[in-house]
Amino acid sequence: MITTGRGRPRTRVQSRTPPQRRALAARADPAPDVAARKGESPCGCGACVDTALPAEGLPERNIDGGRYSAPFAAKVAIDKYLNHLPLERQVRMMAQHGLVATSQALWDQLLALALRLEPTWEAIRLDILAKPVLGVDTTGWPNLEDRAAKKWQMWCLTAPGRVYHQIRDDKSAASFCELLGAFTGTAVCDQAATNTAGARDGPGVRLGGCWAHIYRKFAEAEPDHPAAAVMLALIGELYAVERRATTESERATLRRTESAAILERMKAWLESTPVIASTSLGAAIKHTINVWPRLRVFIDDPKAWIDNNATEPGLRGPVVGRRNHFGSKSKLGTKVAAILYSLIETAKASGVDPATYLADAVRAARRGEILLPGVTLAKDSPKKTIVTSRDEMKQWEMAKRLQGESRLRFFIGDVRDRDRLYRAFDGVDSSSTPPRPRSSRPPSTTPSSASRPTSSAR
Repeated sequence: MITTGRGRPRTRVQSRTPPQRRALAARADPAPDVAARKGESPCGCGACVDTALPAEGLPERNIDGGRYSAPFAAKVAIDKYLNHLPLERQVRMMAQHGLVATSQALWDQLLALALRLEPTWEAIRLDILAKPVLGVDTTGWPNLEDRAAKKWQMWCLTAPGRVYHQIRDDKSAASFCELLGAFTGTAVCDQAATNTAGARDGPGVRLGGCWAHIYRKFAEAEPDHPAAAVMLALIGELYAVERRATTESERATLRRTESAAILERMKAWLESTPVIASTSLGAAIKHTINVWPRLRVFIDDPKAWIDNNATEPGLRGPVVGRRNHFGSKSKLGTKVAAILYSLIETAKASGVDPATYLADAVRAARRGEILLPGVTLAKDSPKKTIVTSRDEMKQWEMAKRLQGESRLRFFIGDVRDRDRLYRAFDGVDSSSTPPRPRSSRPPSTTPSSASRPTSSAR
């Protein structure tokens, strides 16, 4: 079948091409990133062609045996979830360059890409939950499957350099608890009742307030109530103190002294200002007094954030995106959106080019590895990093990429071979490592993902 766009004619080469089409297939240019190779023909005609097989020098397929390459799929993801281009619009743009595709074909590429990156998505969440402070926020996500139904809710968890999205049916306390799991620390969020109930069910969670929300309430009241300017000035003093702190210890000292004194003046003004409760200023004052314990959390915890402004940029991309491609048609679609938005927004939060990071993360996922931006030997400062695997070639490639790093040690072996593993990690955490057994069982023959290259981060 010949398809013609504005560019040069293209031939879609089918598997088992009949002999009468050999000449036509030979004259046509292959479609982008598609390699055609003659295979063994069971019918004896010698004309059968296997399409989209990886050829030397060409990228790997996004779907094994499929038409499109992994870089092509990553480009589709970047255009939709970073540049906010719906798939139908991408189809029209591709047609202008002579590439004929359907929106369903592009969706299939996004689905395969997202499922391959699912372990990386979960690793982002676990990395956030390992931090002492995180941000939580939600926004609605349109349900295109049933427009009469209520919107899904996109949850967002953030930590420095990390953004995790998950789209759920609601923003209930149960969703809060399931997302945060066994997290222990401070969660900075708004004053929604579901967050309060979720923190009550998770005894390790302490809720921190957001002074940016308080500032906005008084800023909205100021045009009608000039007295709100007093509160705005006091909040400005809080932020001025924060900007002066250059280290955590300095921040702790400034908060216990100067910030605490500002809060005392603020509390006195809130309690002494006469106001009608039904006015915007009265509502702002009442709200501030009700959430006062949360707003004071940052005084006693130098790691706690004074506001949740770091989380809001993580939602900005999805909010713009939903105005262009209007949401998701299925639960599976919400998962794909959550995975790809998480990786792209994490790259942005880490100061890494999202397109570069997504391409690197895909390559790592194909090797069975997880790649998070900003994780480096220089940052984590381990005394030694031991890499053990059966693949000598991959170890050589890794050593070449990290040339000059003296803390790396490579060890050839199967991690299912316990004796070999003990030899590889001899001396690591010797105080907590159990003694080596005198005899070991034969290595398991059960296939395991653990046989892929792994590394000791500490």
